[in-house]
Amino acid sequence: MFYKPIAAIETSVGSLLTGHEAYVAPAFNDGGVIGSKIALFGCSPEKALATIGNIEVAEGLPHPMIDGEWGKTVHSATASYLIIGFNETTWTRQCNLPKKRD
Repeated sequence: MFYKPIAAIETSVGSLLTGHEAYVAPAFNDGGVIGSKIALFGCSPEKALATIGNIEVAEGLPHPMIDGEWGKTVHSATASYLIIGFNETTWTRQCNLPKKRD
């Protein structure tokens, strides 16, 4: 039997976590990731990113900072960039590719 798994369903009083007694495919017998853990938390959607950041810090997990701000929220981490090949004959054309859009 194939079904679309749903982890949580929104209700009028919050979220309802769901679970299933059977898996569609058997789990891999690969030993897993030693020392791996899961954090289950609940909060309003607008506080989710801050809550994840707090969990990272509290659990001593990697929490990269860029210019003093968390890498997930710092604006400069989302800056656009262009990687393109060029040579002496295509230099001018390639320099004109990125144009500011209004």
